[in-house]
Amino acid sequence: MASGKWTNIALLLLSVSMSSAAAQPVRTKHFQTLFPAWDGYLRNMMDSEDCRDHREQYFNVSNTNDQALFYNLTNCVLSEMDELRKTEMGINGIVLGLLPTTLQLFGPSTGEIAVLGTRRPLLAFMLCVAMPSLSTNGRMDNPIGEMKKHLEGVRSLKLISGRGVWVMMSILEYVLAAAAAYNVFSQVSQVAYRSTSVSAIAINGKPASLFLWLSLVYAVHILGMWSLFLRFWEDETVPVGVGLARGEWVPCARSRALGLKHRKEVSPLSVVVKYTADILSAVGFVYGTVALSSQIFISLRDVVPIVARLMTGALVCRAVLSFEIHGLWEAANPPTEESGSAESEHEMISGAGSEAARVVESSN
Repeated sequence: MASGKWTNIALLLLSVSMSSAAAQPVRTKHFQTLFPAWDGYLRNMMDSEDCRDHREQYFNVSNTNDQALFYNLTNCVLSEMDELRKTEMGINGIVLGLLPTTLQLFGPSTGEIAVLGTRRPLLAFMLCVAMPSLSTNGRMDNPIGEMKKHLEGVRSLKLISGRGVWVMMSILEYVLAAAAAYNVFSQVSQVAYRSTSVSAIAINGKPASLFLWLSLVYAVHILGMWSLFLRFWEDETVPVGVGLARGEWVPCARSRALGLKHRKEVSPLSVVVKYTADILSAVGFVYGTVALSSQIFISLRDVVPIVARLMTGALVCRAVLSFEIHGLWEAANPPTEESGSAESEHEMISGAGSEAARVVESSN
């Protein structure tokens, strides 16, 4: 496959990913819908005599000094809150701030998403959306070497031998990935709009901080896929099978083997892309930690379900990704006739031994 085509595609996807952060919501999105645990409590703060004027000025769309109005209302509500609630918000900041670190423990690496994208790009995109974590080094950084490793574990072909079974399996994977991706945007939107970000005050108080974090995550994965196609090329002599139906819509274990080969020369663009992905990965990790830990006006009762939903979705997608990566190994290491005959011979010997034991017992 030509690297120029993938360069154009990567640049287009990068533009779309980073431009999503520019879609800034209107100012009055904040303080309109609050999390249920503190809804009445915070509204009483805003309706107090000291904060009523700040609230009316903030919701007056004719006023243009967004940052000052947002800061005044936020500061007033904080001054009215009791110390116990402020302490709880500090704990919430720790719980949310640890979310990028926790997701990174079992989240996908850019190499895994990129390799899966060579066979099932739609599923790979959905999985990277559903697991917002960043890791540029690790498994599948060198896919050719990984494919040569000894295959261990149960072969999934035994589980999806029938055509109807793998069709249902593929549909289930898309349903799980789509549900998890929707869950990410749903939970992040709730945190962005129903709570308030202290770090967002510097950008006019608009809830764009968390969406910028997601944009950085997806940009790193796009760069990872671009880097893969700049460092490797796919052997076109590998049979394509029945085209798209053997690629996107079936499990990797039933698809053709991964035919990647090293390019003879490493282009300067490949080095730049890999370096940029590494830098953005670090920036995105730090920024996500800061953006999430700076959310205020949210209770621990509301934080725990959000974290639990995000973790559950990521764990489910991790299982789907592991199943597909294992399928790539299976396709690259098909069972040989020798191994099959060895298994049959082992069964025959075991059977003969059992029969001999029964004869001895009967004679006794």
